[in-house]
Amino acid sequence: MLLLMKLPREMEIVNTTTGSGHLCTLNVDFTMDEALLNRAEAEIMLSQNDVACADMTIWMKNFFNTNVTLTPTSVQTYFKTVPYAYADADKMVPSFMKHISPRFTIGVEGSVQESLLQCLLNSSYRNCTPGFALDGYQTLQHRDSTSSDWC
Repeated sequence: MLLLMKLPREMEIVNTTTGSGHLCTLNVDFTMDEALLNRAEAEIMLSQNDVACADMTIWMKNFFNTNVTLTPTSVQTYFKTVPYAYADADKMVPSFMKHISPRFTIGVEGSVQESLLQCLLNSSYRNCTPGFALDGYQTLQHRDSTSSDWC
């Protein structure tokens, strides 16, 4: 049986004459991207919407070649055009936007806070990304990254 390590490893040389040593790995518990999105979530919950949008914009520009800058108004305007998953009469049409039912209080559906949380949750899973849209069948379709249709 062959066991392959999933973590990158480096050789720490103990004896420079023989070149012997042992392998060392570094497990990164939190990436900078995860920390940035966690901070944006905390800012949304504290109603610091402009600061949260600035953090999400930094995350977005690190992943995608885009000139889009998120604002609370632009996020809310976009999410008002997206239907909730299975909101049709036959409950058959999927969508990346789901009803949020937390144990804590958030704004009503369609509010700025709820729209920012929708964007953040979808960003965390890389579904809501600038220049791309995720349809209900989990396939990415390219869109113009300079347009206002960023999510």
